[in-house]
Amino acid sequence: MKKVVSVISISAILFVGTSGLVAANAETAPEPGATCAMGTAMTGGIKVVKKKTYVCMPDGEWSKALRKSKSPLDTEDMWVKSADKGMTAAFGTISNPTTKDIRIIGVRSNLFTPIAQFHEMAKDAGGQMIMTEKKKGLVIPAGESIELKPGGNHIMFMSLKKPVTAGTLVPIVLIGSNGEQLKFKALGKVYAGANETYEPSGMSGM
Repeated sequence: MKKVVSVISISAILFVGTSGLVAANAETAPEPGATCAMGTAMTGGIKVVKKKTYVCMPDGEWSKALRKSKSPLDTEDMWVKSADKGMTAAFGTISNPTTKDIRIIGVRSNLFTPIAQFHEMAKDAGGQMIMTEKKKGLVIPAGESIELKPGGNHIMFMSLKKPVTAGTLVPIVLIGSNGEQLKFKALGKVYAGANETYEPSGMSGM
C-alpha cells in the first residue's frame, strides 16, 4: 500500500509540475489594437494562438483575432526570386472569383522568412520611385485579378532564414481580413531584376 501511495504522489507532483510549465510557456494572445511594432521593428509579423491568427498591421497595431477559414481566392504562376540571404520577393497572379472584394492583410512563409509584407512602387516627393509597404494590405476586387510583378505590387520576404534556390517550392499562406487563408507553393526562379534594397526612409530598387 505504501508503494502505491508513493507512486500516486509522484505522479501528482509530475502532473502539477508539467501543467505549470505548459501554462508558463503558453503564448499569450495579443490584445487587438495593442502596439506590435516600435521604432525600427517591422510590421507583418503573425501570431497564431489557440487556432486564432493575429497580424501585426502596417499601422503598428495587432489585428483582431481572426478565426481560420478557407479563402475562395485562386493563384496562378506564383514564383519567388532566388536569393541566398537578405530579402527577396514573390510574384504571380491572385484572382477573386466571388462577387465581393477581398482584402489580404497578412502573408506567412514560416520556413523561409519571419516577416512578409505587401509592397508597392510609388513616386516620392522628388519623383523617385520607392518601394513602400501597402498600408491597408492588398484588395482583390470582385471578379478580377491582381498581378504581382517586378516594378509593381509584390510580396516582400524580409530577413531570409534560408536560401531560395531555383526549383525550390516555397510554401506561402495569404490571410484575409476575415481570417480566410489560402495556402499555395511558389516556385523559386533565377531572375536578374527586382534588386530590392532597404532604406530607413523607405525602400528602393526593382
